[in-house]
Amino acid sequence: MSCPSADRPSEPSTDRVYSVLASERCRHVLQYFLLTRTDRASLDELVDDVLATDVTTAERTRVIISYHHVTLPKLDDLGAVEYDAQRQIAQYRGHTLLEQYLDLA
Repeated sequence: MSCPSADRPSEPSTDRVYSVLASERCRHVLQYFLLTRTDRASLDELVDDVLATDVTTAERTRVIISYHHVTLPKLDDLGAVEYDAQRQIAQYRGHTLLEQYLDLA
C-alpha cells in the first residue's frame, strides 16, 4: 500500500509523527487502512467504523466535522493520507515511520 517516496515531501520530524499518533482519531484512521487492507475510504466509511450503531445524529455530525476539518487534514499534511475534502474521500498513501510507531502505540 505504500507509495513511492518521490511523491511525498521529506520525512516529517519525530515531533510531528508523535503529534499525529497522540490523536486517537488519527490512530483510528491509520488502523482502519492497515486492518482493512484497503487504500481508499469515504468520510462516512471512516466515521461508521469508529462509531457505535446507537449514536445520535448530533454525535455523528460532531465526529464527521472533526474528521473532515482536523483528523484527515492532519494526516494529509503529514503525507500519510491524501484527503479530497470536496469529494470526502481519503486515499491511504502509506507512511513507514507512522506505521512503525503505530505498532508501538
